[in-house]
Amino acid sequence: DVVVANMTEAFQQPGWNFGKIAGAMKKTGLGDIEAKVGYEWLQYEPAHTETYIGLVIPTGNKNKAEHVFEPIVGRGKNWGFMFGSALGLEIWTSEDGNKNIRYELVSHTEFLFQNTQRRSFDLKHRPWSRYLPVYANMDEAQAASLLTSALHAQNASTPGINVFTQEVKVTPGIATDVNTAFIFTWKKFQAEAGYNFFAKRSEKVELDCPWKVGPALKHFVGNGNTNPIRTIDGNTFYEQIVTNLPTPIVLPPTPGAVIIPVKLVDYETSLIQEVDIDLNSAATPALLANTLYATVGFHAYDREYPLFGNIGASYTFSKNNNAVPRRWILWLKMGLSY
Repeated sequence: DVVVANMTEAFQQPGWNFGKIAGAMKKTGLGDIEAKVGYEWLQYEPAHTETYIGLVIPTGNKNKAEHVFEPIVGRGKNWGFMFGSALGLEIWTSEDGNKNIRYELVSHTEFLFQNTQRRSFDLKHRPWSRYLPVYANMDEAQAASLLTSALHAQNASTPGINVFTQEVKVTPGIATDVNTAFIFTWKKFQAEAGYNFFAKRSEKVELDCPWKVGPALKHFVGNGNTNPIRTIDGNTFYEQIVTNLPTPIVLPPTPGAVIIPVKLVDYETSLIQEVDIDLNSAATPALLANTLYATVGFHAYDREYPLFGNIGASYTFSKNNNAVPRRWILWLKMGLSY
């Protein structure tokens, strides 16, 4: 009985318990607390080196799946373990001591443990099939077949997003961030050029409870009929009537039994099984991000009111997938102490 005028209304319809898109969303909260303890192995000019270990203490929120672009504060309420190190070394200095070049290397690694979240997923090899209408069980299919209104009989069903959203166990796993840079200093002038590499393994997603067999994809004609090969794009090749030619084939060929759409009496042959679910579609993919950056600036710390200024730019790119957007960043920083 719900009619939507456009895609915006479609993604906000009240019949959907999950997977909505409602425009800009905001959330303010306390991000994760990082508790670290470290040791300075070397802290003498012209070199330094330190290491640390620590914990990620979750204080934010986790995914509830009601909205696709739900704002998350922190790391999704996952506990974690971290460790890292920093190394700095002066590799050149001028005779007058006014100029020098330093090399800096910083690494940070963390492992986030498993927790339970609510995620939406697709069927294997069918992207966005989570939004296909389904019959939640045979009783719903039978009720649709008994409706006297042709329009209601065709459309009566359960939004697939309500079925393909479940409680799952999510293990984010390990992520590493490495930054390496050369820093040139001349009196109060400083320039830095560096490279940052970020790598994160794909999430491991498992059903928290076994899949309950019962739902089946509704055929577009409805009336209790199902279509186990249906896709989200409405391809007529997958929606056409398919018959099974009799064996042996005779000429001229005689019509065989209709196998798609699947009739109500054969509903159980269309049941979605746990092996049909693509849990990878509910996981954040592996990330490999490369960032090149450069900055120039000055500092005047020997003044009565110390000040500094800095301008920089960076470019981030990835070759493995589109989960890391290519982006340029320009920034300007200034500070004054008083």
